[in-house]
Amino acid sequence: MVDTEPEPELELQRALTVSQVARNDVFTADSIPTPWGRMFGGQVLGQAIMAAAATVPQGYVLHSLHGYFLLIGKNDTEILFLVDRVRDGRSFITRIVRASQENRAIFTIMAQFHRPEPGPEFQIPVRDLRTYLKIRLGHLGVAGSKEAAVTEESDEDGVSHMFEVLGVPTVKNLLSAGEVAVSDVTGCNTRVAIASGDRWAMWWSKHNVKLPDNPHLHQAVIAYMSDDRLAMVAWQPYQEHTEISMSVSLDHSLHFHRNARADEWLLFHVETTVSSQALGLVSGNVFRADGVMCASIRQEALVRVQPAKL
Repeated sequence: MVDTEPEPELELQRALTVSQVARNDVFTADSIPTPWGRMFGGQVLGQAIMAAAATVPQGYVLHSLHGYFLLIGKNDTEILFLVDRVRDGRSFITRIVRASQENRAIFTIMAQFHRPEPGPEFQIPVRDLRTYLKIRLGHLGVAGSKEAAVTEESDEDGVSHMFEVLGVPTVKNLLSAGEVAVSDVTGCNTRVAIASGDRWAMWWSKHNVKLPDNPHLHQAVIAYMSDDRLAMVAWQPYQEHTEISMSVSLDHSLHFHRNARADEWLLFHVETTVSSQALGLVSGNVFRADGVMCASIRQEALVRVQPAKL
C-alpha cells in the first residue's frame, strides 16, 4: 500500500470535518497550523457550526449565531466540542456549542436553525447601493452609471454585471489591472482586494475548489472567511498615528439571509463605526456574485496600543 500525500487544497474541508464521540453530542476536530502560532478564530467558529449542525435534523438551515472567543486556541491540541440541545421546535432549533482544549473553554456559540418558509423579500435597493458605493469607490474611476441597466449577465467568474453598474470592479478587472490574489493560511481560500479607506475595506473571496452540496459546510466556510481582516479594520481609523500592540477578535455574530456557495465569488464589505476603551466594533455585509445579499457580519475586537503612543 502506497501512502499518498494529503491534498493541501482540501485542508480546510478536513479541519471542518468533526468526529462524533461514542454517539454523544460530543465532537472533536484538529487545528490548522498558522504562521503566528495560534489558532485562527474563523476555524473554531466554522468547526462549531459543523458540530451544532450534526445534531440538527435535515430540513433546517442555520440562520444566525453569536459566538465569543474566550481564550487563544492552540494549534497542537485537539479541540473538543460539547453541544447542548437547548430547544427543538417545529420552526426553530437552538444549540449552544462549547469548544475546549485541555479542559479550558476557548470558544462558545449559540446558534439557531430555521426551517425555510415563504415570506416577503427585500434588500437595499440598487439605487441606494449605487449612491453609497460611488462615495466609497468613486476614486477608482469605475463609479457606476446612473443610466446603466442592471442585467442578469455574468462574466466567466460568475460575477454579475450588476457590480460593474454599481462601480464595483469584478475579479477579472482587478486581476487584469495588476491586483494580486492572496491565499489564506490554508491555501484553500483566495481573497482579491477591491479597495479600502480610513474605516472600511472591500474584497472578493471564495474557496478554491468545488465543495460538496452541503449547505452547512458552505456556511461554515463563509463563517471562516468572515473572521478574516475584521479586527484589522477595527483599528484602521487610527493606525497611522498609533502603534498597535494587540488586536484579537472578542465576539462574532453572523446572520445568513439566503443560500450561498462558498466556492463561488463573494463580495465582503466591512466597516468600523466606533472604538472606545480598547474595543472596536466592525460590521459588514456579504453579497453573492449575482448581487444578492446573503449574510451580515458583526464583530467586536480588542485593540490595544503601546502606552507611550496614547
